[in-house]
Amino acid sequence: MGADYARENGQYNPGHNVNEPKFDTLSEQMSYWVKETFTKLINPWSFVPSDIVPVIDGHLWTIPIEFRSSLILYVTQAGLAHLSNTVRMSVLVGLIFWVHQMYRWEMILFYGGFLLAETDHYRASRLPYDLSWHKMASTTRIDRLKLVFYITVFIAGMYLGCQPQLDAETTPGWITLWNMIPATAKIVQ
Repeated sequence: MGADYARENGQYNPGHNVNEPKFDTLSEQMSYWVKETFTKLINPWSFVPSDIVPVIDGHLWTIPIEFRSSLILYVTQAGLAHLSNTVRMSVLVGLIFWVHQMYRWEMILFYGGFLLAETDHYRASRLPYDLSWHKMASTTRIDRLKLVFYITVFIAGMYLGCQPQLDAETTPGWITLWNMIPATAKIVQ
């Protein structure tokens, strides 16, 4: 019924039309489900997109990506834990560029979150406890420049986070950014 309604209104996605195998017994059906779950949903060593999308419950495609990315992020955090802040953030920026070149969009997001958390922690450890605006006049010029820098980075992040879903390649303000995306990573609808 729901698929018929979606077809009639032009919202049907044929990619969701999966004919999963039907078995004669419950034990055969459950063993197939267990195999699908354990080989696709929690296998961190599979990097091929078709190997991680389960036939049963295809809407769970994000779980293997989140699981694998969390493991990689944890190992990265453990490896960078004893470095100084400057070196750690430099390595993170380098890793973000590297995973971008490897077309690992999910790791860009995870490493970007790590970098944001690290930057916020670093900034918070350097600020005085009283952050009243009237005291900003008594702070140094460097502190005011840092504040302007962080506000600018926040606004730039908000701009990048608001990329249009449709026609980004022809939207003013996004044409240059769209052309910087590698052709193999572009999904044009």
